[in-house]
Amino acid sequence: MLVQWTSRPQPDAEADWRSQEPARKNRVRNYEFISIKPCDWYRTCADWEWKETRDNTRIHVRNRGFVTASNRGYAIRWEVAEKDWQAELATFDQIVKGFKPDRRN
Repeated sequence: MLVQWTSRPQPDAEADWRSQEPARKNRVRNYEFISIKPCDWYRTCADWEWKETRDNTRIHVRNRGFVTASNRGYAIRWEVAEKDWQAELATFDQIVKGFKPDRRN
C-alpha cells in the first residue's frame, strides 16, 4: 500500500486518472488496463485498476484518487498478487474506510 497526497488536487479525479493513464504503460512491465471508474467518496473520487508484472509475479493494482479539500488530494494505492486479489479486497475496503484525511472542507 502507498498513500500519496498533493496540495494542488485536480477538480475531477476520474478525468485526472484518465489523463495519466496513457503514460502508465511506459512505466511498468506488461501493463493491462482494467478500468477507471468514479466512486462516491469525498468531493471527487475515482478508482483506477490495472495489472502489471513485477519480479515474474502478476500484480493487480487499485489506485483510489480523491479530494477532501481545495488544497488536499490523496491517492491510496493497493497492490496485491493477482492470485490473492479477491481474498484481499476486504482489506482494501477496511483501509479506505479507516482513512482520516488531515484536511476536509
